[in-house]
Amino acid sequence: MVSIAVTGGIGSGKSAVCRHLEDLGIPVYDCDSRTKNLYDTDTDLAEDVCSAVGLDVKNASGGIDRGKLASVIFSDKSALEALEKVVHPRVVADFLAWRDSLCSVGIVALESAIYFKVPILHPYMDFVIMVDAPEEIRIERACARDGADKKTIESRMNSQSFDRDSADYLIINDSDLETLHHRTDEVIEMIRKNEDKSCKNPVRIRTARPF
Repeated sequence: MVSIAVTGGIGSGKSAVCRHLEDLGIPVYDCDSRTKNLYDTDTDLAEDVCSAVGLDVKNASGGIDRGKLASVIFSDKSALEALEKVVHPRVVADFLAWRDSLCSVGIVALESAIYFKVPILHPYMDFVIMVDAPEEIRIERACARDGADKKTIESRMNSQSFDRDSADYLIINDSDLETLHHRTDEVIEMIRKNEDKSCKNPVRIRTARPF
């Protein structure tokens, strides 16, 4: 089974790419929603999170109160780092269990905006797709989607960092949805051609042209 990481910043269109992957029959593990589910349902994780950040951030059901947690880590970098050391391994374990449950599937994908900042995920990915777009287009999309002002979006964008050279495939999403789907199809076709080599000795093909 081949595992693909799909990453990209706010307004890049990575979620649109992942929705298209699902339309192609490729299951997608959404790190954001799965982590929220772990916060809500994994009481052992909730205890470990409380220990890590040094405060009780549980809700009445024994899960994590995400509002309380956000207020703790917002301005405390050490608390955020302690949280990540607890949560990231749980997410990896959840992804692997999810992937193992799909044994008849040839390709799976993982969607994460912070993939490059979670190195413990990297050994489990065979290829990395980065979705990107010109900054002004990203700002326009994010403002329209979130109903936020330009300054807010720019602040969020500045908090993210991406290394194009660390991706195996780069999809530039600077046109319409049909074009994005076509460019995604091209990348998946290239990955399928190399999937038999990816698990033991990955062939890293960096696209010379910006899609």
